[in-house]
Amino acid sequence: MNILIVGFGGMGCRHTQSILTAKTAEKVSVVESSEEIYLTNLERIGASKDQVEYYNSLEKIKGKFDIAILATSSEPRYEIIKTLILQGIKIFIIEKILFQSKSQFIEIIKLLEENNCSTFCNLPNRYFNAYNEIKNLYDRSEVSNFKMNIIAGDFGLTCNSIHYADIYSYISGQEIKIQKTDLHLSSKPNRRGNNYKELVGAFSLQGSKVGNLNILANPSFEGGVVVQITVNDFEFILYENSQAGYCFSPEGVKKIDFEIIPTSRLTSVIISDILNGDCRLPSVQELFLIHNEFFNAFNPVFGLTHTTTTLCPIT
Repeated sequence: MNILIVGFGGMGCRHTQSILTAKTAEKVSVVESSEEIYLTNLERIGASKDQVEYYNSLEKIKGKFDIAILATSSEPRYEIIKTLILQGIKIFIIEKILFQSKSQFIEIIKLLEENNCSTFCNLPNRYFNAYNEIKNLYDRSEVSNFKMNIIAGDFGLTCNSIHYADIYSYISGQEIKIQKTDLHLSSKPNRRGNNYKELVGAFSLQGSKVGNLNILANPSFEGGVVVQITVNDFEFILYENSQAGYCFSPEGVKKIDFEIIPTSRLTSVIISDILNGDCRLPSVQELFLIHNEFFNAFNPVFGLTHTTTTLCPIT
């Protein structure tokens, strides 16, 4: 396997670590504009220069690649994937937010389909046991009540809400649309730079069949992210900080397994699943509608006139 990682920051280096540890590839090529970041994160994951080939720009990469993992922020991703599609790469794993506008999505989906590419968004909650247990319960039940609540502090609401919108769709098989919002600009500086903005507040999404998803980002809340899921008479509470989970049901209360599998272990599993044709991650096409919902809701709060080409400044 020849694997290319674009972006060797916190996520890119952990993707690399997983691939090298599992020997999915003996060597990985990375594109990272900052050699300092490359050297720092090489040391962080205990890898050598022989294992991780370094390029400081896309124009300098050599050879053909089977898979590309795009671990950059959202702004440059549109141009990066266009370049790599035309270089013949057929499989992509991309971090969220995928792209920044409806028109970017339409163009990239067209390019991907014309070039017979498979592209997945790295939303790893689909691989966590607790969510799959809840999905199995949902699949076995005649569901009349399905609800999710996400309660958090200033956790990057616009950036991270895609994880919960996606897991709602994964468990229930439903599309969801934003119904109500009470959103405001976050006063916290964005760690990825001034090009990106964040919101706090709350919004609600409605399922196409049954139930809803409520997401709350309250800057005064300090308990990490708490996930509450109700399926009929079963209620699950999952604490991301402590990775503790509980199930409340007519039979009683029990503790459940809730492990957040780190990227440093999971990426090699995902690549194997892609090659075997049973990857759980959603495709770019599957995520088009919910991204567009986000653009419609968030751009006006950022003070932007929303059109199909407006770039939503979230990462």
